[in-house]
Amino acid sequence: MAELKDLKALKTSYKKTFETEDGKKVLQDLQRRCFAKQSTFVVDPFLMAFNGGTRSVLLYIESMMDMSNIKDIEKGEENVTRSESGE
Repeated sequence: MAELKDLKALKTSYKKTFETEDGKKVLQDLQRRCFAKQSTFVVDPFLMAFNGGTRSVLLYIESMMDMSNIKDIEKGEENVTRSESGE
């Protein structure tokens, strides 16, 4: 349960950070620079891997700001707790 509480707190911190006016500007810049709406494909496989990694960081930030899956996470945590206790 402590891990879930920590995850909720961290997700809340991401959301608070990027919902400020400055945070919104930074997020828009990251979306523009990190392939949010464009392909990461280039002929050079190393550059393409780099572009994919760059995009991955942006997707992680966006997923941490998404609070809609907290209930699913809580349900999963409850199921784990029940199975560990033998219920």
